[in-house]
Amino acid sequence: GAEAARRAQALLMEAQRFEPESSKLWRLLAVTYGRENNLGLAALATAELALLEGRPRDARDQARRALRLIPAGAPGQLRAQDLENQAIQELERLRE
Repeated sequence: GAEAARRAQALLMEAQRFEPESSKLWRLLAVTYGRENNLGLAALATAELALLEGRPRDARDQARRALRLIPAGAPGQLRAQDLENQAIQELERLRE
């Protein structure tokens, strides 16, 4: 149940530290956050995934969603801002 989901999430977060560019880990993290109804962190993980997969528009949209859902000052806020900026830069680069 909920305890198993929290343990899985902790393991995924630990693995992500060693493999930050693993799409599979970000996808699984997004799912576990979503199942916990932590929609802000689910959006943040989805933004990470989208940027890794070369989908800057989706990354921007998910980062903006995370910014709306994650409380100000919470750890994910700064990362969501970074992801939004990276996605916007990538979109601008693609327009050139």
